[in-house]
Amino acid sequence: MRRRMTQAAWCAVVCASVAACGGGTEPDPPGSGGSGGSGAGGVGGGAPDGGAAGADASMAGGAGGTAGSVSPGGAAGTAGSSADDWPLPRPGSPGAGPACPEPDHRAVGTDWPEAFVGVEGCDDTGAGSRDQPFCSFDRALEALDRAPAVLTLKEGVYRQGMTVNRRGTAEAYFVIRAEEGARPVVLGSAAIRGADFEPAQAGLWRADVSGLANDPTGFWTSAGQRVLHEMETRDGVRSHAPASELVDAGTWTKADADGNACDGDNAGCYLYLRPPSGLDVPSTDFEASQHGFVYANGSDYLWIEGVETRFTQSSAIFTENASNVVIQDSSFAHNANGNDNSYNLRLWGADGAIVRRNRVSDSRYWGGAVNSHGITFMVTGEDADIWVCENEVFDGVGTAVSTKNGSSHIHVVGNYIHDIADGVHTADHRCDWRGCDERDFGGGAYDIRENLFLRCDTGVQISDRALERAEAERNVWPSKIYNNAFVDTARGVVVPRLGTQPWLRNNLFLRGKSGIYFQAGGTTTWPDYYFAQGFDSGFNFFAGEHAIYVYANWSGTERAMSLSEYRSEYSGEAGSLSGDPGVEADYSPSDASPLLGAGDATAYPGQQRVNIGLFPLAN
Repeated sequence: MRRRMTQAAWCAVVCASVAACGGGTEPDPPGSGGSGGSGAGGVGGGAPDGGAAGADASMAGGAGGTAGSVSPGGAAGTAGSSADDWPLPRPGSPGAGPACPEPDHRAVGTDWPEAFVGVEGCDDTGAGSRDQPFCSFDRALEALDRAPAVLTLKEGVYRQGMTVNRRGTAEAYFVIRAEEGARPVVLGSAAIRGADFEPAQAGLWRADVSGLANDPTGFWTSAGQRVLHEMETRDGVRSHAPASELVDAGTWTKADADGNACDGDNAGCYLYLRPPSGLDVPSTDFEASQHGFVYANGSDYLWIEGVETRFTQSSAIFTENASNVVIQDSSFAHNANGNDNSYNLRLWGADGAIVRRNRVSDSRYWGGAVNSHGITFMVTGEDADIWVCENEVFDGVGTAVSTKNGSSHIHVVGNYIHDIADGVHTADHRCDWRGCDERDFGGGAYDIRENLFLRCDTGVQISDRALERAEAERNVWPSKIYNNAFVDTARGVVVPRLGTQPWLRNNLFLRGKSGIYFQAGGTTTWPDYYFAQGFDSGFNFFAGEHAIYVYANWSGTERAMSLSEYRSEYSGEAGSLSGDPGVEADYSPSDASPLLGAGDATAYPGQQRVNIGLFPLAN
């Protein structure tokens, strides 16, 4: 198991992987998959027929892994943008910082039991072979009753999920993967044809959903256009609204034949729709969310690769008490939930997890932003570091990478996070009033580097609850935020008064409203308070409307400051610059850029010269 990375270990990684001149190791050619392990597996191809443009369309190929990596999938490819249009340097490539670590998992054994699941020519009474695959995930799991084993999905569209409990080790683990050359699509939804709808009152349409197994919480066109749910709160619970509440175009609810809201059981219920403008309902197919793809409990060292999920409910993948999980080269789009949180990926107790090279988008619950999540970790990181690397997360009303309940030691490296409310939100224990286990308190020690935050409301939000209880203090560590680019992002880094104060270095804030946003709360607080609590920031570049913004209290006492004003009054941001950063279209420094050599080299042990921004080690 990978244990927590110490400063000495970090130094060793940097010094070993980065040449003294500032370069990195040469990556594999696009789509090569590195020197992957044996066995058929994941692939980097495009979306299957019928996939939606935009959020659904997985772009082809990708770097596929670094030299010397061990991948059960062979030619894995990248589920996100291809090598040609990926907009930031990949960790370990020339000019970038160190690569993310490879998993501890050994290569898949050629003698490991393997069962295939397919759509065409399948038979649950057959052999589960490549030529005669099983039809159902459950039948494959019956045949693969322990680790090590491999469950391989052939090309096709599946409407089913699975529950996995296969505890493994680094030497013998359970794999769920795509067949080589395939891109299986798992739908967590029930199809509703446009022809199933009938005209209803006041310009609405409705379709009978009494046959659905579960109460739907998300609804989309089959091309991936989300239709927004209209809810009302009854007895403190977010619930379906009556049909009469569907006033705005592009909204839906669930109600009975008379239009009265129905909750829970679907018997006698209809899905009511006021269609988006211009949508022809009878000629459009729809999807109503029903379930997730994988729920795994106690499945240490689980490996998931090369799949695509859409229209899932609650979460596409939920792992619980499963350490050293690897989820890579996959796409997770369109997830919904009702009165509870919505997660594309939810990992609870997942010390040592690696989530890399995935495409994650469109997660939303009925309450809006606060509990709508892309990738979330809960009560993790005490025993081994967690890595979130080279993912693309976008199109969300909530948070791309979020953590709760004492999560710590999480590395968020080289991700492309765009068109979403919040990029990264550090640990939030959220349950101090319930007498939780002390591991539910505190958190911290995040390492957030070399990420591109583009068109976000907030880039990084530091938790504001870490020090509310004395029990938490011994479990809280400051986070490091360095060499990121915050572009067209309203607030770069939000620092609350009560949080454990972070360490910021070498970040580029470009075309945003504010670079650093101090958010005090109920007590009137100015920057000198944050300094006294350990806030440490410098060697950044500010090229936005304001360098610093102080929201001093909830009463509206606030002030925007330029870098020079902030320095004059508070002596903050030593080594920081402002003006024109002189960057190219990919945010790399031009030959005359003031970013070159202007960074704090202590961010990369062993380096003498470091740049500000996404290319810390470029010459």
